[in-house]
Amino acid sequence: MAPKKITGKEIAKMAGVSPTTVSLVKKGKMGVGEETRSRIIKLMLSTKYCEEPDGVPYTYNILQLYRNDITAMEHLVYTELSMSIMSACAGMSCRFIQSALDGNVAPGLYDKLLQPQNADAAFIYGDPNLDLLNRLSEMKIPFVILDSSRKKEECCAVRVDYEKAAYMATSCLIELGHTDLAYIGNNSGVVYDFNLQTFSGFQTAMTEHSLSIEPNRIQFNAADEESLYVCLDHALSGHKRPSAILCTTDHSAIIAIHYLWSKGMRIPEDISIIGIDDLSLSKYIVPSLATVKIDRQKMGQDRK
Repeated sequence: MAPKKITGKEIAKMAGVSPTTVSLVKKGKMGVGEETRSRIIKLMLSTKYCEEPDGVPYTYNILQLYRNDITAMEHLVYTELSMSIMSACAGMSCRFIQSALDGNVAPGLYDKLLQPQNADAAFIYGDPNLDLLNRLSEMKIPFVILDSSRKKEECCAVRVDYEKAAYMATSCLIELGHTDLAYIGNNSGVVYDFNLQTFSGFQTAMTEHSLSIEPNRIQFNAADEESLYVCLDHALSGHKRPSAILCTTDHSAIIAIHYLWSKGMRIPEDISIIGIDDLSLSKYIVPSLATVKIDRQKMGQDRK
């Protein structure tokens, strides 16, 4: 006897919500909080509720490709984005398949990873290897890049205005009375355009308020935890330290808060920190992180 299929009402009962809420999540609609949406999606996946929604077989296989050469903290950004895409796929009878790709994978291996008969379309997170983009095009697999910072790419992509985000973050600090600010970014080749955008936003806000920037306050080389510590030490050096720091990502800001706390500095009494992303984790650290929200739910779903 085939196992009894779970119903939306049963999912609702397990999640402690109404059947209507489950239906909204299943169809990828707005009106459900992120924590509730995440809880419902996890239940759907664990119970295989969305394998054949309403008895309709899957029509598309949606492949999600992400780099595995990033930190666990950076993965939080893509995990939240994946939840949004999972929700949309569940409402459209699509199977959502995740696959990790090493940032330096040899082009010849793509044929083994990407099979047109298994992937009808693909989402790619961040700024991927150009060889991968070329191979996807050759194999005629439609794809969309999510959270791209490369301005010159002609690929279909959802791009975030990180220049505006950095401008907003810097302006917020200035409006709070800070005049001596530091910038912590990552100038690696993978996120080069991202760094250009965030620094441009930072610089524009400082210029609009006629504020000067000490050379040591600008740090571009925070590629990992250890180099972030070095950047912080350089930015804080001199006869006085800055009163606030803009970190271009939440994960850098969270690590910075921990590092400065280990040095005996209080946040925000001794120095203020602001990030960009609004990771769900940000509100749970002590003190909670000031941050500019990037709407990953909107990024991962069609709002037409």
